[in-house]
Amino acid sequence: MLCAILPVSESGFYKWKRNRKKVKAWQKLLAQMHEILDEDEENKNYGVRRMQIALEQRGIKRSLSTVRRVMIRGNLLHEDRRSPDGLTKAEKKAMRPQNIIKQDFSAQAPLRKLLTDITQILCKDGKLYVPPLLDCYNGEIISLAMDTNMKKEL
Repeated sequence: MLCAILPVSESGFYKWKRNRKKVKAWQKLLAQMHEILDEDEENKNYGVRRMQIALEQRGIKRSLSTVRRVMIRGNLLHEDRRSPDGLTKAEKKAMRPQNIIKQDFSAQAPLRKLLTDITQILCKDGKLYVPPLLDCYNGEIISLAMDTNMKKEL
């Protein structure tokens, strides 16, 4: 009588009734993923590849696409925090810097050849910029500064 009211076939209803209490394979896999994530606070950052490796260490072999699909269903994937942009925007008018080093990172004496570059580190409070000053003679970092902005003083 219920099948006549609802647009469901009788065989479809009984198939649903028979299988509704069975735990699906992806639900078991999701439960195992939650166990892995609950083991340690740092595990909350696991992406698809690291989760697949952790599952394999427990003897559970699943493809990367299966792990991704289950993680999406279980809302375990985070947005990618890395921005595709670099530190600076390139302008067409800007001149390329002259290549003085020419891939020769060796020096005959200390303080003859110094290198620097600005590294951007994403923190909870915002961005942190770190420009170390490196001596090519022995690879020693001579100077290190940190700031929350990229001004010339840095």
